[in-house]
Amino acid sequence: MKKTNRYLSFLLLLLLIGVTSSCIKDDYTPESKEKANVSVKLNTRANDDNFLTNEGIKTVRLILVQEGQVIINHLFSVNTDSEEETFSILGIPAQNTDFYAVVNEASVNQNFDSYATGSRFDASAFKGTLLSANFPATYSDIANSGLPMAGELLQQYISDGFSVTIPVTRAIARIDLNITNNSGADLPITSVDFGAFFTNQTPLFSQENLGSTSYSSHSFEETETINKGGDHTFTYYLYESRAGNNAYTVGLNNGQYKPIAIKKTENNQPIDELLRNQILRINATVNESEIEVNNLQVVIAPWEENNVTVPPFE
Repeated sequence: MKKTNRYLSFLLLLLLIGVTSSCIKDDYTPESKEKANVSVKLNTRANDDNFLTNEGIKTVRLILVQEGQVIINHLFSVNTDSEEETFSILGIPAQNTDFYAVVNEASVNQNFDSYATGSRFDASAFKGTLLSANFPATYSDIANSGLPMAGELLQQYISDGFSVTIPVTRAIARIDLNITNNSGADLPITSVDFGAFFTNQTPLFSQENLGSTSYSSHSFEETETINKGGDHTFTYYLYESRAGNNAYTVGLNNGQYKPIAIKKTENNQPIDELLRNQILRINATVNESEIEVNNLQVVIAPWEENNVTVPPFE
């Protein structure tokens, strides 16, 4: 069942109040008689049962635009040991403002300093920025830089006492593969082998057209041994994927357990896409003579759950 109260995975809460500590001052302010001081409150923990520690917020880039010009562009570093961070921006003109947020830009080797204060802002070019670095990745790979996220809120009138929330969405998808070992012996896992649904790039914001995208298969090398009767979950991250039917397969150990198609429970049709902010969750059991995949779940709402099934490995 979808948990719609968790639809907004992360929220950036901006409150307009008079504060003077831990602040920055804008370098460019268009003509305006009235100014406002902006306090940015950031909750660094997702209200989400599926949230994993390494997926947290490390940095936040805030870009504020008025009348097509950048008035603020600042990168905030986040104390990941704190559940809430507060930053202040002084002297914002009190008028309609577009808010853009980019979380963990270093996770995809991006730097948005080029959107200088006072410059014209091309929203289409900004939102279409192609991300092409560091993914696919494992859970340990994202420990330092986290996951890329982005969000926007447009035409908000700034005045004292005004508050606004900015939802940010992960620009990647996640795969959780849980393997239970009922083989009667310890089970070495040397690789997890997926079909040709890994894309080479994705835009910063969700778009209908992913651009000149190519797809390839991908194997994650592993050195995990699952104890007899035990289980282990492997977590992977990838750019959103629209590879079509027959691309979405999973196998183990470089062909020892041959790939099988991942199909939906409700109609037994192959999965044809895995979009940003979604989880593909696979529960697999290794028996004495075969692997059986059961209770495979595809999360079709942000980091949420829905059940599908797939046939066993042959």
